[in-house]
Amino acid sequence: MGQGESLPSSSSFPAEKSSLVYQTFQKYGLGEVKTHVLQDTGRNKTLPIKIYYPVLPLTSESTEKFPVIVFSHGSFASKDDYRVLSAYFASHGYIVIHPSHEDSILLSVSSWSGLSSTYDHLVGSSKHPRLKGMNRIWSRILNPKTWESRIQDIGLILDFISSKHIERESSLPAALTRHIDTENISMAGHSFGAHIAMVFAGALLRLNGELKSFRDQRVRAALLLSPPSSASMGMDVDTSFAHISCPIMVITGSLDQFGYDPRLPFEKCPPSPSPSFIDKYLVDVKGMDHDFGGISNYFTRFIGFINNPFHVALVQTSGLAFIDCHCKQEKRARDYLSSDALVQLGDGFVSFKTR
Repeated sequence: MGQGESLPSSSSFPAEKSSLVYQTFQKYGLGEVKTHVLQDTGRNKTLPIKIYYPVLPLTSESTEKFPVIVFSHGSFASKDDYRVLSAYFASHGYIVIHPSHEDSILLSVSSWSGLSSTYDHLVGSSKHPRLKGMNRIWSRILNPKTWESRIQDIGLILDFISSKHIERESSLPAALTRHIDTENISMAGHSFGAHIAMVFAGALLRLNGELKSFRDQRVRAALLLSPPSSASMGMDVDTSFAHISCPIMVITGSLDQFGYDPRLPFEKCPPSPSPSFIDKYLVDVKGMDHDFGGISNYFTRFIGFINNPFHVALVQTSGLAFIDCHCKQEKRARDYLSSDALVQLGDGFVSFKTR
């Protein structure tokens, strides 16, 4: 368990563009609970979670409360990935909770070398970014029982937060339990994790031949990083996304190609309530691949995706503006999202749309 760690700025924008970056005036120290285990008696299982949280100065007597982001990881990852993104959010005033879902590819091997060997066994020596031939992995991802298991994992975490059990958990640091806002929860997810976040935002999921809703009103907003949109993932293109009923931001890139179009949830969801209250966004970055420049840690380490600090920084600044706008109701964030700052920041590489 770490507490009070300082987090250096990970922004990689040129100095002349600094005025175009969304920034908050308050930054916090970084606390980290490496592993906390939740008990699910109904399923007779345990769920390990990792928590990043803001740390106030030791001399502070602040009663400030911090909103929560529940982050669902991609298929290859676990609770220990996406630090570059979640630590950034925590340093800007959010408590970020990461579960390790039981379908995690990473949990089935004992080391990075084992994971690399597993990958090579599945797809051969070629490390093509489109990951062709991963039949065994896809069979796990496309299994409806896996979807249901992840949905139950997130429900367990939401119950842990909203029932205020987290505030009474003596094994967690007081710097976390005293400052958590248990009534202000949003979700984020990458790839398969974005699929789950989208379901909690209201997208209908086909199970046993029937479209079902798992919308949870406790989730105020959803940050969707490459959300799957295909029928093979239980989504009906013409129906599912029309039921999304909270603010969403979809982030993707021109090289983000996994056999589905991540833009469809944005294009097919209901439009914003009014021109004066925009709450649906699409950030589309030319040249950005499925790992968004290295947000997850795993794609770049064993599959060969390219680290790109500029892409990482784009995800950080656009994601922070989104959650500040819709979780903290920051006027500065709404003004930023209403401007063309992201487009200028991208210098011809970023398309930013609202609807």
